[in-house]
Amino acid sequence: RATALGNSDAQMRLADMYIYGQGVPQNCDQGLVLLRSAAQKANAQAQGKLGALYAAGKCVSQDRVQAYRLLTLALNDRQRSEWTEKNREMVWRQMSPEERSRAATATR
Repeated sequence: RATALGNSDAQMRLADMYIYGQGVPQNCDQGLVLLRSAAQKANAQAQGKLGALYAAGKCVSQDRVQAYRLLTLALNDRQRSEWTEKNREMVWRQMSPEERSRAATATR
């Protein structure tokens, strides 16, 4: 019910359930719809989780530039997360020079 009312925390929790098939049939498409909706509402945790999916290539095509952009958005929130900082650094280390250039431009 909270998800239907646009509660981004509820959307994020339900997205996790769909992405990992916990208590519901696994459905990446439905999970991504919910996670993206929460991320667009500046939910830092949702932005970080979505960034992690792009970094790993789970439910989406792997895209380190998009992962870095989303993890940077998550860090711009008032609450800094050590998990998000470490994952963003890891993604940066895995990027090619061309990817780093695109990521630097995308996060300005």
